[in-house]
This record gives sequence, C-alpha cells and structure tokens, in this order.
Amino acid sequence: VKTYEAIVKGNNIPTPGVPESFKVLVKELQSLCLDVRVLDKDGNEIELKDDDEDDFIPEMRDEFYAADDDEIEAEGFSIENVPEDEFGADIGNDNDYNDEEDE
Repeated sequence: VKTYEAIVKGNNIPTPGVPESFKVLVKELQSLCLDVRVLDKDGNEIELKDDDEDDFIPEMRDEFYAADDDEIEAEGFSIENVPEDEFGADIGNDNDYNDEEDE
C-alpha cells in the first residue's frame, strides 16, 4: 500500500521492511518464553518496529460530505429533526435492565 501511494503521489518508494507475518511469528515465539532475536549480518540486534500504516489517516474534507436537503429528498430519503438532550444523544427513559420484570 505504501509503495502504491508513493508511486501515485510521485514520492520516493520506501525501502522494504520486515514482513508483518514474520513479526507476528517472532511475537508468538516470544510469548512461549523463547528468547528470539533478529540479528543483522554483523550480529547486531534489529528492533522490529510496527509499521506506521495504521497511523495513516486520509485527508477528509467537509465538502465531500456536504449535501443539501433537496438532493437528499430527491434520492427518496426524508429529513426529520429529532430533539436531542443537552449532550447530543437520545438516551430516553427506557430501562433495558429492569430487574423488577424478571421477578
């Protein structure tokens, strides 16, 4: 995914890292109390870092989500204004855990 994004944006292609499946294998072996370490060719330990792929949040613009009422109603949907409490949630007075009914 990162390589594709770099090509599309015209950026430099990032250097390949350690496959995620290998990182999972190492963590599983370590969870079995095995002393597993990844070493480079000189015998130095390599720290397996998590990819920052989860940190990628695409840029969102409000205009992508904007629609006027006429456009919504033209698609067959209706618009209804619902009263909200002071926190913006419709909590209601329902008691889903009413123990008196179970007795």
